[in-house]
Amino acid sequence: MTIVRARYWNTSQAAHQYLRTFAPTASHPARRLWSTDGAPRSLAAATALIDRAPSPRLFYGLLLSPDPTTEDGPRDLDLQELTDQTLRALGRRIGRPLPWVAAEDHEHGRSRHIHALAICPRRLGLPDLAVLSETATGVAYEQRRYRDAQESGSYVPVALEQLLEDLRA
Repeated sequence: MTIVRARYWNTSQAAHQYLRTFAPTASHPARRLWSTDGAPRSLAAATALIDRAPSPRLFYGLLLSPDPTTEDGPRDLDLQELTDQTLRALGRRIGRPLPWVAAEDHEHGRSRHIHALAICPRRLGLPDLAVLSETATGVAYEQRRYRDAQESGSYVPVALEQLLEDLRA
């Protein structure tokens, strides 16, 4: 199961501080920021996203980490796609697309993971957080199934909704 951690702040100052923890730096030049549309983003563009966020808003720091044993053992999942699908699902639940910026962090530990900063119009409840966890896990399992089946030549697509339903059962 993909681990999802969430915390939030109501000040842009705190959001800027969180952004600096995963943004590219001289000591971590391989990190790359991307955003809602999947395009690479500069630190300046990510900072402007925070500064332009209309009120009311909360800044959510999210960590998405696929299980290194059952989901991302070969370290080949598309974490950008996993992040995009997970945050789109949250946006559908909230009723509007959410602006966000994210970066992959694989420079320490054995678990690749994503740090994301999402801007939400309201506080997320437990059902909202469950959507994050279920979607991230479902996307990771589907990607794993696809990659494993590609090797054996036996891939049959499964709708994400069906996969999530199976996981809940």
